[in-house]
Amino acid sequence: MVLLVGFAVMAGTFSVVQYVRTSQDQSLSLHTQSQAQMNAWIAAELVRQYLAGLSSTQFATLLTTVQGGGGGGHGAEFFG
Repeated sequence: MVLLVGFAVMAGTFSVVQYVRTSQDQSLSLHTQSQAQMNAWIAAELVRQYLAGLSSTQFATLLTTVQGGGGGGHGAEFFG
């Protein structure tokens, strides 16, 4: 009888340990994903601020260069 109670307690302890470990793994995964998303939005905001600070001439020049008309080999072929 004592042996059965011991096995039951051991099985219950093992289940709790597995539950805690799984919860920790999920929490770490969620935290990592949240950090990556936050960093992506920070980068997007920095690009937005940079573009907003350009004059219309600078913006037109940048757009022409990105679309492949600015020479120098860094146009559309650079991105694709």
